[in-house]
Amino acid sequence: MKKRSSYKAKHEMRAALKRAARRNRSKGRSGVIDVNPIYLRPFNGELKARKVHADAKIQVPAKLDLYSKQNFDVLCKFISNLREMAKYNERIILCFRHTHRITAAAALRMLAEVEHLQTSYGNLSFGCSIPPKRRGKYKNADKVIEAILQQIGFFKLIGQPERAPTKQTDIARWKQLSGILADGSLAGNLLNSLPSSISKQSKAQLYKGAIEAMANSVDHAYPEGDLEHSENRWWMLVGTTSDKITLIVCDLGVGIPVTLPQKHPDSLLKSIFKICGILGNGDADLIHASTFIKRSRTNQTHRGKGGADIRSITEHFPSALLSIRSNRGCYVVAGAEREGDMPDGYRQIPDTDGREWSASYNGSIRGTLIEWTVSLKELEK
Repeated sequence: MKKRSSYKAKHEMRAALKRAARRNRSKGRSGVIDVNPIYLRPFNGELKARKVHADAKIQVPAKLDLYSKQNFDVLCKFISNLREMAKYNERIILCFRHTHRITAAAALRMLAEVEHLQTSYGNLSFGCSIPPKRRGKYKNADKVIEAILQQIGFFKLIGQPERAPTKQTDIARWKQLSGILADGSLAGNLLNSLPSSISKQSKAQLYKGAIEAMANSVDHAYPEGDLEHSENRWWMLVGTTSDKITLIVCDLGVGIPVTLPQKHPDSLLKSIFKICGILGNGDADLIHASTFIKRSRTNQTHRGKGGADIRSITEHFPSALLSIRSNRGCYVVAGAEREGDMPDGYRQIPDTDGREWSASYNGSIRGTLIEWTVSLKELEK
């Protein structure tokens, strides 16, 4: 038998290690992303670590997504690591090298986190590296990822020059804005960017839900005296595809599971729990209960139906899907004509005709995302 040369053996070993590294990057330890601790702590004599002058770098998840339970926990770990890195570094590079999928809600949550950290740490700056050109299954991932980051204004936010606009006809058209007031003109301008075929009545219904979500962020998500949540900012994203419209409102406040018990008496919550058949008091249960609250802490006549207004979109549009994610929980309700299976990792809520689901997570999204998805055909009626 022919004896293998040492050079060939080394080459085969190196190739095997590369394959193992690629598998670990795609799967990871239970889908959790780890960050090199050299970037997470200040350098001093006790740690006996060599100071590195290069920019701190963090890998963005391969699937920047929160619609599946596993991807949600991965995104939460990514956000937690990013916040920890911001404490001890003046510049952070977000590496999209292995990212091949970005969904709307996760993109908005990442954008909100970066802007929040820039505001919290005045000397902190960000950069990013987009995926390289690839072959095979994800050969167009670099163009798609770059196009998405351009559309949501990510490059502009971090001050990184954009290349020539990437023309991708197979992705959603996204527009994003943020503010610190429940400003109807801002929401109106964004919704006016929707296709002209959408009826005025449909736009008014979407506008109503967006304004209520913005108002909830300004009035309730950021308690007075909370230094960590001192800026009452919200972020909104509108996405358009060939067959549907998606509207998302995000805030980085303390979350619905925290504010709901603070704003409303136990007697009211117990009554709602009884009516809805809610047996627990986890984050998902409290989010579910919040959609039935008809009182507001402000006690203003033009408010007081926050949860009902948000939920009513699924009643007005039978094809609509409403998702509310806050901290460690998620609640989903579908319109009467909504097609589709229950999301992976969710449980069906009893006595809801199979149209309501909830899920509990290990990680926290550290804020609230309210999302509506409606059929474009129904909006044109």
